[in-house]
Amino acid sequence: MRSKWTNLIASIQSAGEFTEDLKTPAYSLSRLFAETAEYTIDLYSNLQYNYGQQEMVAQLLECVSFPYDHDIARIPLKFFYELSMLLKAEFTHESHRDRSSGGSSSPSFDQLLSIYTPSYCRLLEIAAQSIALSPEVMLSSASLTDAIKDVRADWKEAVVDCCDVLTGNVCMTTLCAMMEGYIKQMSAGGSLQSVAPWCQIESVLETIQIVAPSVHSNDTTAVPQLISFISSLPKELHHLQVTSIVLLGRFSNWLESNPSYINPAVMKLGNDLSNPSLSNWAASSIMQILRSCGKVPNLPLQEIRSHVATLKAHNALSLDAEVHLLEGLAIACSYLPSPTSETFFRDLVMGIAQDLHGQLQMASPVGAAVIVHQIERITVIIRFYRGNQQSLCAVFGELFPLMQSTLGRYSSSEIVCERICRLYKHAMRSGVDHFSPLLPSMVEHLATQFRSSPLAAFLYASSVCFSTFGLLDKGAHVPLLFQLLWALSETFFNVCPDLSGFEKKPDLVEEYFFLVAKALQYCPAPFVEATNSANMIIQASIGGVTISHREAQKGILLFMEKLVNLVTFWSPGSPHYAAAVQLADHFGGPIVLELFRYLSGSAPIYSIDEPNGSVTDVLWMLRKKFEANFKVWIVSAAQSLGPIPQAIAVKLNFVDVLLSARYPREMGTMLERFALNCRRNL
Repeated sequence: MRSKWTNLIASIQSAGEFTEDLKTPAYSLSRLFAETAEYTIDLYSNLQYNYGQQEMVAQLLECVSFPYDHDIARIPLKFFYELSMLLKAEFTHESHRDRSSGGSSSPSFDQLLSIYTPSYCRLLEIAAQSIALSPEVMLSSASLTDAIKDVRADWKEAVVDCCDVLTGNVCMTTLCAMMEGYIKQMSAGGSLQSVAPWCQIESVLETIQIVAPSVHSNDTTAVPQLISFISSLPKELHHLQVTSIVLLGRFSNWLESNPSYINPAVMKLGNDLSNPSLSNWAASSIMQILRSCGKVPNLPLQEIRSHVATLKAHNALSLDAEVHLLEGLAIACSYLPSPTSETFFRDLVMGIAQDLHGQLQMASPVGAAVIVHQIERITVIIRFYRGNQQSLCAVFGELFPLMQSTLGRYSSSEIVCERICRLYKHAMRSGVDHFSPLLPSMVEHLATQFRSSPLAAFLYASSVCFSTFGLLDKGAHVPLLFQLLWALSETFFNVCPDLSGFEKKPDLVEEYFFLVAKALQYCPAPFVEATNSANMIIQASIGGVTISHREAQKGILLFMEKLVNLVTFWSPGSPHYAAAVQLADHFGGPIVLELFRYLSGSAPIYSIDEPNGSVTDVLWMLRKKFEANFKVWIVSAAQSLGPIPQAIAVKLNFVDVLLSARYPREMGTMLERFALNCRRNL
């Protein structure tokens, strides 16, 4: 077989091209070699017998280096992945055995490593060579095509396998040696102005991106030289610059242990921020460095902030780039000593808030998009600051009136409301304990805002209130939270009084019932105590479960599931337990009946068996918690269906299967069969 491959290569070289009639045998041979090796993978860790394993690996490397067709070259990559997993498993096994016996590393693993190290070094070299861009692409500043990205993704997975076997430092040494060879060739041939050699260097730098996080911090030769080399790359080659910029961010872990190189790296990236075609990449790498190196003292945070302000003043920084930088600054300033951390954080937020305030004071309103961008800037700082929570909440307390004013002016803009509620979410989650004094104002604000502008965003923010504060301080905030729920419910049912209203506002239905489900999950006692309100909400859920909207229906079904599960919150004999049982007893039958009608009808099927809200979960929970009643409910519901669904239920043994199903999936399968058969016969 190996001779056939050799002859095939000779035929291609002789023809001077890879013709279609040669593609099929090349594909078949590569697949044959790969599948044979995969099938016998266990033999490759067997050192006692020689079955030609080394020869097969060599052959597979020849297939991998096939230069004419990537689809053929990639076929053996799965084998090298499986072999890397085999070697990792062998290492884990030997390490465990050696630790147990008190000995050192087993020679069998060391021998395996010595056998396969050259093969994986060669695979690494092939990967780096195979992702090289063409000179035409290198000279272009256009984004890489999906086809090029897919090829690179395949080879990057192979590089990860090489790292697993060789370690990051060995991979780094191998790749740097390749790059040094390319540089020497360029210098010797006088081709420094040629694009082709830079294509090879870019491919090595792209490969190093994958290796970089695995490079040990004790590498004080290769990485510093590489950082210095990156600064001297030709500025006119866009893709080369992008690759080098991304690479600096990938070395963020190494920089944390070698802080003397942080400022030069950040300075280089800061210069790249001024180039519109590179600024997003540079900002992302700066963010990665600040995220990893936040605890390192004397980071140039003020310099970065000033540079950002300068670029913004000249409209030379995109929103995406600025958001990346603000995220990095928020994380890094969290580690500054007090009060420097709190001051930096406050100045960062309030500078943007002042700009927003000025825009709100303009006689002619600015566009909603401008306001949204300001809110996004503030949100990313609030979200990623991990310093003093009390200071964060104090700053938010100053922001809160500004957000209310913004909503007052842009209440008709759904996207502005969504972004502000997202800001509220992160402020509440980041502030937690220290946010409690602000909670009454937040509750009143959300209820009022929803009353004047009934948008789903305010319901979502209210859900965050329940998930964040429902269990805090031993339930001290629960009465306040339910004041919010009842106020929101009043507005919701004014806007969506029936199924027709549900169909017109499915986003409100979705968020409202997810909100009530959240309330039942965290603090259900006031719900079962408020009989009239509970009955109204349950009746609405039953009447609206057939809504023609997937997410809205899932919200209703999740609420039903949480309702049935209420009996698990309290011990039998307690008043709340009795109230929960009474609710289930009263509404269990109507819920089953409406779900059966839905399954047997012509409405679109959405959520029969899905996570976070499904017909199966509701019925399974009813059967599990109320088994005796469940049989009565489903028999009665089945008998109330029309003649065709009844006949289908009998044919499928529908009721008996629901009663005897051993697990939810089995019940869900029967529900799906029943629904499908009903729709076929309507």
